[in-house]
Amino acid sequence: MKGLLVLLFSFLLLSDSYGLDNFKIVWQTDSVFRHPESIVYDAEKSCFYVSNMDKNTPNEELYSDVISKVSKNGKKIHVEWMKGLSSPSGMVLKNDTLYVVERNGIALVDMKSRKIIKRIPIETKGFLNDITIDSKNRIFVTETETIGVIYIIENDTSQVWYKGQDIGKINGILADVNDLILGVNFDGYLKKINISTKEISNLEFLGEGNIDGIQKTLSGKYLVSHFLGNLYEISPTKDKIELMNTRNRNLFIADFVYVPELKQIIIPSLRTNHIFSIHYEE
Repeated sequence: MKGLLVLLFSFLLLSDSYGLDNFKIVWQTDSVFRHPESIVYDAEKSCFYVSNMDKNTPNEELYSDVISKVSKNGKKIHVEWMKGLSSPSGMVLKNDTLYVVERNGIALVDMKSRKIIKRIPIETKGFLNDITIDSKNRIFVTETETIGVIYIIENDTSQVWYKGQDIGKINGILADVNDLILGVNFDGYLKKINISTKEISNLEFLGEGNIDGIQKTLSGKYLVSHFLGNLYEISPTKDKIELMNTRNRNLFIADFVYVPELKQIIIPSLRTNHIFSIHYEE
């Protein structure tokens, strides 16, 4: 009985300290990462991969940053699972290949050999940020600058696909059937752009900040994060629900992942160097 009370008291403290009043924290790690920016789930191996952007890396060690591997319950962590990246940010996993955004392009990592099999350069002086792959295997990468840019990579060659003020300070991107879902921070809107026509429309106003992670649920809702601590659920009818707000508690929400079979949202908190998981089901 005493152990149960201690466990309950610990959970209440944990919930209060992070401001997750309506959520159950499933697990959390210690602060062992190096500015964790993006996380993806490997269903086959039942684990997560985390990009460590490590803003403290000196220029002479440009390719010294790492990808970490974390077990699905958060208990086993291999921080330096793979070395040799350049401040990695957004990632996507497809067919045993991990596509990782670096400062000068993207790196393709073979998950079996744990080696970079190819680098595809992107000519830019801007900040390359997030990545997505559509059903036709076209790769799209965002550049977060005042004049926003989306690059497309086909046949191992990159080129500007869309550029304009209307996607200024773009960060998050998600391929969704015939559209790209965009986090545009110049005007604070979650937007969509039709891949065929490049017509842009607003989905929901999220306000000032940094719209970072974007995920889609099985029922067609979007889960969207504001980096400084907001997590939203946006339905196809454009109804917006704030699921979480931790802005006053310095708990940051970078490029998270939603895993329906686990009923969890796993969140890298970049500035606190740890990862935590919360319970979520529709």
